[in-house]
Amino acid sequence: MIKVKAYLCREKDGSYSIYTEDDRINYGLIGEGATAREAIAEWNDMYLAMKEYYAEMNRPFEEAEFSFAYGADVE
Repeated sequence: MIKVKAYLCREKDGSYSIYTEDDRINYGLIGEGATAREAIAEWNDMYLAMKEYYAEMNRPFEEAEFSFAYGADVE
């Protein structure tokens, strides 16, 4: 399992989104929510859904442990 940093950003409308620039994972994830907690929960749900999908498709899946940090706010 690799350790990956994901960044929380506050959007213009006050909501939060999450992204990562780490190219060691072979899938994309999205996390959005009205709060940082909601965005992280969605990110984690998407991670589990992607893991299940890759298993169903019999594709290799890079397991990751995410740490969350605040990125730049969108202006």
